[in-house]
Amino acid sequence: MPEISDIELSTLKPEEVSLAAGVAARGMRDNPSSIALFGRDPARRERALEPTYHWILSSSKRPCLVAKRDGRIVGLAALAPPDQCFFRQIASRQKTVRIGQMRLGIAVPSVPWHLLFPLLRLGFGALGRLSTWGEVGMQHDPDERHQHIELVVVDADLQGQGIGGKMMDELCREIDELPDVSYLETDKPENVRFYERFGFKVSGESTVLETRVWYMERRH
Repeated sequence: MPEISDIELSTLKPEEVSLAAGVAARGMRDNPSSIALFGRDPARRERALEPTYHWILSSSKRPCLVAKRDGRIVGLAALAPPDQCFFRQIASRQKTVRIGQMRLGIAVPSVPWHLLFPLLRLGFGALGRLSTWGEVGMQHDPDERHQHIELVVVDADLQGQGIGGKMMDELCREIDELPDVSYLETDKPENVRFYERFGFKVSGESTVLETRVWYMERRH
């Protein structure tokens, strides 16, 4: 295991959101869900994921945890308080989009307008798939009050070095101080084993856009 004693943990500053969104986009670019949502082109996936994570991080009600090495953000972990998770924010609703002289009514994720247009450049298909993903996620999101781990990601060139584990140790210390169940979803079997190390157990599975998804909970 590479040395991680030089990894420092802190909270994300507002001026770091753009850099952190880039780290998240690179780190999640090759996940099965990202491919299912945004296609086979890695550059295209990054272009779609970066504004999405910028929105998640900038709108978070709880400061995001960041891991840094020599001052560079190399990983981040986001924990959403009850009823504030990504799935609840992107619940589909009808929007009217103007294209030239035409007005088109479509069901799209409830995305802020300044982030909707970068996604629109990828096509309505991408927005429709994002909406589908959110709807299925909402179906599995626990009804009971819970803390939702939205994101645990390490930059693409540094994965497998223990940085994610260090962030999860810190995150679990935080959620152990809270009375609620904690919850997450993942689309990689190796991540299921990773989260099981921290006391999470699979509570359900589904297949979304031909991608297998595991839902996991951790109770005190």
